[in-house]
Amino acid sequence: MNLTRRRFVGMCAKAGLLAGGVGLAGCLEKGQDARNMTAQNTTVQESPKVKGDFIDGASGGDAETVNWILAGDATSFGYIGLTLDGLGTYDNDFNYLLRWLKNDIKVLDDGLIYSVTIRDDLEWSDGKPVTSEDFVYTMKNLMFADWMAYPYAGDWQEEADGKTVFVEPKVENETTFSIIRKNAYPEFLYTLKTTILWRGMLNRSMY
Repeated sequence: MNLTRRRFVGMCAKAGLLAGGVGLAGCLEKGQDARNMTAQNTTVQESPKVKGDFIDGASGGDAETVNWILAGDATSFGYIGLTLDGLGTYDNDFNYLLRWLKNDIKVLDDGLIYSVTIRDDLEWSDGKPVTSEDFVYTMKNLMFADWMAYPYAGDWQEEADGKTVFVEPKVENETTFSIIRKNAYPEFLYTLKTTILWRGMLNRSMY
């Protein structure tokens, strides 16, 4: 039987739980009488009821990460897709739905420039506005960074003058940014349309 990294970690975790259970058994027995004596004077509070819309379900496996920049497996993307929005998404009929976008992405200059305009009512949890600079920062300093192991960095690269280079993100104004390419590549539009780009929740100290 091949011992994979995940199986090894799982075995270690189970061993730790068993060892902890043996050591705690005696303490639990001794503490049971004390808990029984105080239980009568303890008011049991009900858990708060869930409000708003939510999804209840089960996962077929464990997510490796909930950080979308590091995710590379289907389960992780499944969790991320339920908790984070992006520029847009597709419905069951493959119609493109705008989320953060004010309007659809514009393809200019024969496919060399992609103009992206986000809504002007987007806010972070602290009330500060989401701007185009947040998106450009995410690409330049996280997705395209040498120290970041972004699994899909290749989707944002192209060949130019014999070298592999990243596309060039550029802030146009507070709500508009552009992606400039050296070579036209029609499928890049779909990469951009379904990408989650965040700055506010990410910083280098997380990795």
